[in-house]
Amino acid sequence: MNLPYSTLALRCLKGALLALLATTSALAQNSMIGDGFGGRLWYRPTNYGVGSYSAYSLCYSDPCDSSNNQLYGWGSDQLGQLGNGQGPNCSATPVAISGLSDVRYFTAGYLSGAIKNDGTGWIWIDNVWYAYPTQVITDAKFLDVGIFTACFVKEDGTVWSIINNQFGQFGDGTTVDNYTTPVQMSSVTNAVRAAAGYYANYVLLADSTVLAVGSSYNGLLGDPSLTDTVYTMPSQIPGLTGIVDIKAHSGAIAALDGNGSVYCWGLGGYTGDGDLENDTLPELIAGLNDIVAISGCADGVHFLALDAYGNCFAWGDYNVGNIYTGAPLLLSPTLIATDVIDIMAGETFSYIVRSDGSLWAEGFSEDCSIWLDLQDTLRNEFTAVDPSLVPGACPLVGTVAVPSTACDGSSSITISHFGGQAPYQYDIGNGPQNGNVFSNVAVGDHTVTVTDASGCVFTVTCSVDPNGPDPVVIDMGTVTNCVDEGYTLPSGTTVFTSGSYVDTTISVNGCDTVRLFDVVLTSWNWLNWQINLCEGETYTLPNGDVVSTPGYYFVDTLEYVGACDTIFSITLVPSNLPPVVAQVATPDSTITAGESILLSPSPGSSFSWYPSTGLSCTTCTFPYASPTETTEYCVIVSDSLFSCGTDTACLIITVLDPSPQTCAPASIYVPTAFSPNANGTNDLQCVQGAACITSMTFNIYDRWGTKVFESTDPNACWDGTYNGQALDPAVFVYSLAATLANGESVERQGNITLIR
Repeated sequence: MNLPYSTLALRCLKGALLALLATTSALAQNSMIGDGFGGRLWYRPTNYGVGSYSAYSLCYSDPCDSSNNQLYGWGSDQLGQLGNGQGPNCSATPVAISGLSDVRYFTAGYLSGAIKNDGTGWIWIDNVWYAYPTQVITDAKFLDVGIFTACFVKEDGTVWSIINNQFGQFGDGTTVDNYTTPVQMSSVTNAVRAAAGYYANYVLLADSTVLAVGSSYNGLLGDPSLTDTVYTMPSQIPGLTGIVDIKAHSGAIAALDGNGSVYCWGLGGYTGDGDLENDTLPELIAGLNDIVAISGCADGVHFLALDAYGNCFAWGDYNVGNIYTGAPLLLSPTLIATDVIDIMAGETFSYIVRSDGSLWAEGFSEDCSIWLDLQDTLRNEFTAVDPSLVPGACPLVGTVAVPSTACDGSSSITISHFGGQAPYQYDIGNGPQNGNVFSNVAVGDHTVTVTDASGCVFTVTCSVDPNGPDPVVIDMGTVTNCVDEGYTLPSGTTVFTSGSYVDTTISVNGCDTVRLFDVVLTSWNWLNWQINLCEGETYTLPNGDVVSTPGYYFVDTLEYVGACDTIFSITLVPSNLPPVVAQVATPDSTITAGESILLSPSPGSSFSWYPSTGLSCTTCTFPYASPTETTEYCVIVSDSLFSCGTDTACLIITVLDPSPQTCAPASIYVPTAFSPNANGTNDLQCVQGAACITSMTFNIYDRWGTKVFESTDPNACWDGTYNGQALDPAVFVYSLAATLANGESVERQGNITLIR
């Protein structure tokens, strides 16, 4: 069956991109993430970009020679986006951005910026600050821009920001703006990329974690412990790991991990989780799988995501025309385009590039930012942009060279590419050929030129490793076996001593596979048990047999795969233990309605309390009883270790209605400890004597003075959590002010110990 080229390309693209995702996730542990610049996890196939009401292209002169890398722009010039000191007009014709040739990466919002091949960083915005592109930094490897804030990552992993610091997003401990000199973010030395938002900035570190700094408005810092205020020093977003890319817009943040999943947090309705609630912690977005790229604009209100199958998804607000689907707000990711290889989210519009290299746009074309020949036009579906009007719109949009060296020393290079017009020719320096595979390639660096039928040319370089593929190293972890059996390694060698072993095997094609083992050899176990058997009882042997007659029961062996056997010698002897006697240490008691009392039985190994009404549990040793009316409680006690049989004991709890006469300050108290471990015993911290309280204020604070619990309800209890998170064991301070039914006032202060 002959498939359309786009389908074939996407099938090939999927495998490559998913492999890069997995590789990137692993490399992140070695201080490498993706390509290190360009805001992409994978090779960026196109040369377009968008900002606020403007778009850009790295123009390749005919026939697509990339020698000068001149940056062109079109659309609005209200904020100096075109970098020519003009404004506020727009340009429907692409114009060269002054002084920006030899550009390797560019990005835009209200503010625009670029990085040249020499590592210099440039910004431009309106006629007040930077009417023309101006160099502001050196040694830059990555750049992102927000609302009047540019954020650079240098080659040494430090982060530098310039212009607006209103919300402390510079991360230098201040809210002081700096319009002339970039300011270094405090204590960050291992950054690989950044995302500049409206209210906050974000930094992706080499260990795949993310820092946030700026305003916590609407949960933008991804940490519920940070309240609605400004934080001028970067802090790590809890629970967010394995991240390979981050993007931000005015209300939310998206993060892509190495498994192709997307997390989002921030303003409700914009995080893709299906509801309008603010998300103060990163939340996994359902329905997004195998994602290879995400896109957002700092002053925009929507995100785009591209999966390995060429599907483009969007979520957020379409009201300004950026992602029209017929709904006022996309609460969950929605498929908006297929056959896509690149995505760009602007403020009021979106761009995509399809597999044939064509450029498409939809949304609001304010100041001719989308369709070069149209102004202030709304398009609610993707429409092709006339490639003849876009400089450098070469349909051959990208090439990848994959070297392969077999274990026998033979080498080859395979070329894959996206878009363009067949037929293609490939040249490694020995003249053009029609096939995309070069065999018997010499060791060293090679440059391959790809030319399509329209004359578009792309070059790609790769290196052939003189040593061939490295051995595959697999850490097998710890393996166990019995010492008399030893352990047989995959190579066939059997070892009889515990220790670390390196085992090398040879695959079919001759490549080595190295496996690392920690071998633990243990002796078999012999257990001699003597069991007292009460009259009428049965005993289940380790092999599952049930016996009821006292005596010596043979040696019972349990066999384990990969471990030593356990051998049991079991003797069942008639028990001379006395019959169990049940007692309740707690005497008959009188309480006021709303109070609790601890029930305590005689010793035993198992307990069953009844009735269950008003009990904190029925099978624990010490339940709390909180009956609403006079109740008789009984316990069935058994103890096979020290006595035989079972016995029952009871007590009566008399319940009085609270009244001014029965209520007194002495009846109001706060327990000094509790253990919220869900075992049914002492799981909650409550004010005792609540039935006598008509009004109260009960507060609990941690040692730093943070209020972790507050209640005016006498019957409300603290479960040991704060903002939905279980707190660690610690000592807390409480204060209680209450008014009783008899009109008396009670004040209490003290400590509460949380035990887990």
